[in-house]
Amino acid sequence: TSSQVFFSTLSGSLKARKKTEFSPPLVIYMSGGMITGSMLGALLANLFDTTFVNMTYIIIASLALILMFIKVESRSGEPSFNKPLLVIIGLFVGIISGIVGAGGAFIIIPILLVLFKLPMNTVVANSIVIAFISSIGAFIIKLIQGYIPLEDALFLIIGSIIFAPLGLKLGKKVPSFLQKWIISILIIIAIIQIVL
Repeated sequence: TSSQVFFSTLSGSLKARKKTEFSPPLVIYMSGGMITGSMLGALLANLFDTTFVNMTYIIIASLALILMFIKVESRSGEPSFNKPLLVIIGLFVGIISGIVGAGGAFIIIPILLVLFKLPMNTVVANSIVIAFISSIGAFIIKLIQGYIPLEDALFLIIGSIIFAPLGLKLGKKVPSFLQKWIISILIIIAIIQIVL
C-alpha cells in the first residue's frame, strides 16, 4: 500500500498542482505535519501486531465515513486556514497513515470538507498532493525496512501512475454529492474487507 499510494499520488500531484484550486499554504502546512507523522508512524508500526493495525484502520476509516455524512456549508471566496491546526491534524493523520501504510487521503478529504469547510474541488486538488508528500516518509521507511517487494508492486505502481491523473480529470465532471458517495462506498468496502 505504501508503494501504491506513493506512486499514484505522485502521478496525480503533477496534474493537481496546475489546477486553480491548488493552495500552496494548505499543502505546505498540512503535509509538513503529515510527513513527520508518517515517518514516525512507519517506525512505530513494528511495535504493533496485525490485529492492532487493522483495528486502527477500521476506527479511522469509520470516523472518516461519519464525517462524510456531516452536512457543512462550504465557505466561498479565498480560503483561509488555521495554520497551527493544519500542522497538528497533519501530524496526527500522518502517524495513523504511517502505521496502517495508507496515504491518509481517506481521512484528509472529510477533515478538509467538514473541519475547514472547503469546497470538494479544492479538497480533491489539494488532498492528493498532501497525501503524496505524506507518503514519502512511510514509503522510504518501509523500503529501507525491506517491506516493499518491488517486483510484486510493479504492476500496481504502473496502474496507479496511469489512472490517477484520469481520476482527477473525471472528478471535475462528477458532482460533489456523487464524489462523496463514491468515497464513502470505497471506505465501506475497505472496512468490510478487513473485517472479513
